[in-house]
Amino acid sequence: LAKFEESLSILLSSKAGDKLKLAQDIAADKGNAGLWLEKMAFFLENKLKQSDKDSKLINFLWKNIKNQRY
Repeated sequence: LAKFEESLSILLSSKAGDKLKLAQDIAADKGNAGLWLEKMAFFLENKLKQSDKDSKLINFLWKNIKNQRY
C-alpha cells in the first residue's frame, strides 16, 4: 500500500517531471502495467470510501475522468 500512497502523492502534488518518471516506471514493465492500474483503481476506491471529503483527490479524479475519450 505504501507504493500506491506514494504514487498518489506524486499524481496529486508533484511536478510534471515526477509524474512523467512515475509513468515511465509503470510503463517499463508492460506485463505488470495493467495489473498496477487495476490495483491502483482498487486502492483509490478504498481511499475514497475512507475519506470522501478529500477534495484534492476528488477534483483530481473528476478532472481526469471527464477528459477521457472512448
